[in-house]
Amino acid sequence: MIQVLFFGQLKDQVKMPSVKVEEAVTSVGELKKTLGVMHPQWQQYLSKDSILVAVNQTIGNDQTVLSDGDEVAFFHLLREDNQVQDVIEVQTEDFNQGALYDALRQDSLATGAIVTFSGLVRDFNQGHEVGDLFLEHYPAMTKASLLNIVTSRSCTLAFR
Repeated sequence: MIQVLFFGQLKDQVKMPSVKVEEAVTSVGELKKTLGVMHPQWQQYLSKDSILVAVNQTIGNDQTVLSDGDEVAFFHLLREDNQVQDVIEVQTEDFNQGALYDALRQDSLATGAIVTFSGLVRDFNQGHEVGDLFLEHYPAMTKASLLNIVTSRSCTLAFR
């Protein structure tokens, strides 16, 4: 038995939060086909490229192998206008985080979430005062690594 969970807009579209699949399925792709047979009206939603899948809380894809007892979650990756915009900025110049947030928010008032990360360096380390921090990186490799992280979850990326 596979426990299938639906989240967000997809849960509203299929009109239920979860379903159990008793039939033996060996992959996420096969599970989608089985769900489409069980509930033909779901095919239009489960076949979209904007659907993200997690198996046992780990991001997967149609080729992910399933076993009896697995938990599979489906949810939309994209906004209603089928656009996703991840913005990763790697820069040495100071910036105004509030202004960046406002600019991202103005890009689309339908945006469901904006997630930011900023770090703070403490002023001491192992009993010694910290006066400054120097971060050295290879910008092209940093962007390539970040792009690899983002594309491994099947979405698009915009660099600014």
